[in-house]
Order: sequence, then structure tokens, then C-alpha cells
Amino acid sequence: MFDFNRFLEQMRSRSADPIAKYLRSFLKEFSRRPPVSTTDQVRVINDFLDFIAGKMRQVDPWKSMLDVDWRDDPERAEAEFDLALEAMEKLVMNRLWHLTFSPALDLSAFPDNMSPSGDVERDDVLRQRIRIFSWIEPKHLDLPIPSRSDASAVFLNFAQSELCKMNQYKAPRDKLICVLNCCKVIFGLMRHVASGEEGADTFIPFLIYVVIKANPEHLVSNLQYIQRFRNPEKLSGEGGYYLSSLTAAISFIETLDASSLSNITQAEFEAHVAEAVKQIASEEPPPPIPPRDESKRPQPRDASATSADLLQPTEGVAAALPPNASFPQSVKDSLLRGTENVERAMSKPLGALARIFEQLEETANELTGQSGPTSPTSRSFRVPPAPFPPTPGVAEGPPNAYPGLQSRPSRPGPPPDLAMYAAPDTSDDAVLQEIDRQHEEARQAQLETLQSIFPDAEREVIEMVLLSNSGDMGKTIDSMLEMS
Repeated sequence: MFDFNRFLEQMRSRSADPIAKYLRSFLKEFSRRPPVSTTDQVRVINDFLDFIAGKMRQVDPWKSMLDVDWRDDPERAEAEFDLALEAMEKLVMNRLWHLTFSPALDLSAFPDNMSPSGDVERDDVLRQRIRIFSWIEPKHLDLPIPSRSDASAVFLNFAQSELCKMNQYKAPRDKLICVLNCCKVIFGLMRHVASGEEGADTFIPFLIYVVIKANPEHLVSNLQYIQRFRNPEKLSGEGGYYLSSLTAAISFIETLDASSLSNITQAEFEAHVAEAVKQIASEEPPPPIPPRDESKRPQPRDASATSADLLQPTEGVAAALPPNASFPQSVKDSLLRGTENVERAMSKPLGALARIFEQLEETANELTGQSGPTSPTSRSFRVPPAPFPPTPGVAEGPPNAYPGLQSRPSRPGPPPDLAMYAAPDTSDDAVLQEIDRQHEEARQAQLETLQSIFPDAEREVIEMVLLSNSGDMGKTIDSMLEMS
């Protein structure tokens, strides 16, 4: 079993000092002069991990572990040593993450503020495309997911959350585990809704749908990071298959068009895309205003200047113009008419706003019984009577604090649903039994959902984990994923 803390304790032992010195020297040199090319980074890190693996075989505690005579299980020694190499890879990449993971780099140090590998830019493009296609439904990918199914929603939510967890970890091994957990949950959903069809033709559409709904940040960068710095031997089995499937899902989204989907016409596709683009544009913050150069600001005009005076160039502009340059008379007349129209248009709403504020102030004074100063141009404003006359037979409430305003009678609400309450002759024991029955039904439904996600786990184990997490499905799935 992988135990990173145990490995750290082994590294602190006196016998492991040579390994610790090699590690410190490598990390210091790599941080001082990190290779810019990702190819060089991969080569340097892999060379060091191969070198340090040979050195670890020669010193304790790993040398003594390999020398133990495992007669009952001869492969156990190599398996334990392999876990130590896994921990070494994690330790190295945790320390070099900020120099090898593209989104963590300081892009201001690179030309045109672009990442050397182009991963960050591809992240942004993919994330925008996923936002544009966020309207896609299961039917567009031929997925047999019911529109209203709480069990399916549980699967989808946890698959999305596992995919988004990649950004919480630094080591490629931990990021790959997030991908594995996401795919395991998707296979559980497929067993739940796809009638036993678990081939790649069924799995990848489910994965595409999960990626679109999750839209995790830095998805391309995470995949490239795993492929570059994960031990290649660990990418040849189950992890490599899921990683290739996720790469295929990304490629599908990057080239998606109307012909890629089902149950939708070209016109409907274009309408959905146009609406999504409009929504994204409304959510985007306005671009920052560039700082002004105060030395180039024109001198303020005289407040009494007319529209014709505004057409005269400023001193800076006049100096830059040729000596005989001038506006044609037609252009001057057009600009004058436009400026005068703007002045008239601006004066009307400003005057209307002033009258509105005066009326509001006068109304507030009348309602509160206070008298305030009125301007000579203010108009008398009378509160209109209530549009609804009093209903006969309805008792009047307390006197209205605002004269001239009449409150509407309160309308009776809908009668209570008697089915929600127990009958008057029902005993307390019967009520408690009904509550226990409903709780048991909910618990059995949770167990069925968990059993479909983890078909290889024993039901008693799942029930114990669910009980230890007080029925919390989220915590139970996390615990089961850690155990699997």
C-alpha cells in the first residue's frame, strides 16, 4: 500500500543521508537553472529518477528491504521498492511543480507572455469552447440518462468533482488518480443506466458529457503534465487507457460541430451557440481602461465656448497639422448640427431627472407631515388613490400611515395539503414506524447506488463505510475510492 508519510520518515533516517544529499543537490541545481524546453525538463527529471533508483538499492532502509527473504511472496520486495520509487517521483515533482506545470509559470518572463509549450493558451481556448457548448444534453450524445434521476445526478456530480480535483494536487501520480476515480464513477453510472453496455463506444460519450458539465480549469495542461512526468511504465495499463480516453474527449470537443451531435438540426445548433456566445459576452468584465498620459491631455476649454468653438483644433493638434489644412465647410456644418443635437438630447433627460427628484422630495414631505423648502419651479404632486376599491365584507386593518394610499386586502393562501399530515386517529407508534420505513428506503437506495459504483466491494463493507460517514454519500464515495 502506498504510504507517502512512511517514505518521508525513511528519508529522514541517517542511513538515507546520501539519497537526501543527491536530492537536495538536484533540486537546487534545477531551480537555479531550469530548462526552458519541456523536452529537456522531461529528460533531466527522468534521468535523475533513474539515477536515484539505482542509488536507493544500495543504501538502507531500501537495501535491507530488498535483501529480506520473501519466501512466501518473492515479488513483494520489488513491489515495496516500487512504492518507494513512486514516493520519490511524488517528492521530486511536488518540489518542481512550479517550474514544470505550465499554469504555474510566470508568463511575464517569456516572449509575448505565452507559455513555452502553448498549454495555457490551449486551456483557455478549450474552456471557452466548453462554455459555448454547455447547453448540450444527454440526448445530443445518445446517452441513456433520464432527465430527472437523482441517482444519475449523484454519479455525474461526483465524476465532475473528481475531474476538477486535479488542480488540488501537484504530483502527476495524484492527478492521474483523479482521472481514474472519475472514470470509475462513470463506469458505475453506465452499469446503472446503460443495461450492461460498457465498451469504449459507450464510455467515451459519457466522458465527453462529464467534461462539458465539469469544465475544469487547466485540463489540457494537467493531461500534458501527466504524460510528460509520470513514470512511462505506469501509463501502459489502466491509467494509460483512461488518459487516452480523456484525450479523445478533448479532441472531440475541440472539433465539435452540428454534425457531431444527434437529435439536433443545424439551425438549432447555431441558435444555441449564438445564445451561449451572447451570454458569455454579457458575463465578461469590461476591458481595463488604459492609463492616461497627463502630459498629452488637452487644455480645458472655456465654459462659455460654443459648439463652433469646439471645432477649432487644440494647440497640440494645430501644431501637427499642415499650415494650409482646414475642414471642408460641409464637414463643419455636419459636426455643428450633430453637436447641437447632442446638447439638446442631453439637456432633456437632465431636466427630467431634476423634476423627478423634486417631486420625490415633495411627496416624502407630504407623507411624513414635514415641510421642506420648495423650489420656485417645483410642481405640486398628488399621490393617486389606490387602484383597488375596498372589498365588501372584508374587515379593515389598522389605519393607514400614508394618507391617500389604500392597502389591498390580503388574499387567503392555498389550503394545506392534508396528505402531508397523519390522520387524527393515527397513533404515535404508527407515525414512528412510517418514519423508520422511509429512512430505511432511502438507506437501501443509497446502498444500491454505491453498489453499482463499486461492484467489486462487499455490501457489508459499503454499509459500514456509509454508517461511519453518517449517511453522507459524498464522504462515502470518497472513502470507497481511497480504499479501491
